[in-house]
Amino acid sequence: MAGYVHLAAGKIECKLKKTPEIQVSASDTKITYDHNKTQAQMDNMQTDTVSPYGENVQSHVGGLMSGEVRISQNIRIMQETYAAMNTGCLYVDSIQINIHINPTIYIAKEFKKSGCMYKAIMEHEKKHIKVDRDIVNKYTTILVQGLNSSFKKVGYAHGPYSMGQMPAVQKKLQDYSQALVKKYSDQMSAERRALQQQVDSLQEYERVRRLCEGKN
Repeated sequence: MAGYVHLAAGKIECKLKKTPEIQVSASDTKITYDHNKTQAQMDNMQTDTVSPYGENVQSHVGGLMSGEVRISQNIRIMQETYAAMNTGCLYVDSIQINIHINPTIYIAKEFKKSGCMYKAIMEHEKKHIKVDRDIVNKYTTILVQGLNSSFKKVGYAHGPYSMGQMPAVQKKLQDYSQALVKKYSDQMSAERRALQQQVDSLQEYERVRRLCEGKN
């Protein structure tokens, strides 16, 4: 996709000089563990899933995973200006996106670390973290493909424009990129909630309960 800017007889043609770079990276913070809350305190904590036992069944939260997933982005737009002609070109040079997970596992302090329930709950909560890591890795590829496909349709090179028009056009490109990232972020969040709810299934809760029946 090498290109050029052709200037002849007062005509400017905006062409890409190099292939734009789209990079999406995934990162996560080391897992934080919190053993300071009681089951009663954890009952009131906000979660992304609902109890499979239903609202009419009294149950207590022995553990949960809180894992904020944040997406940040930076789009770099290059300008090529011809001051004598009051004209310029805009090029999308690169788009950098990072998806970051910040996981915390809470286990009620009623459970001893050497006990069966503590270990069973820990195993369960780590399933939630695996879901987050898997979905983030999946969307690194989806974002690259989606952004590249969308920008190919609207173009990576724009212009020529008058110098007065260029700030508004640049903002439109930035807004377009942000809207695309938000669309995929919302899609990822919805898929993540569905997958996390599958982890908190009735079958899984009963498996954990049966695993430690008659054990401390």
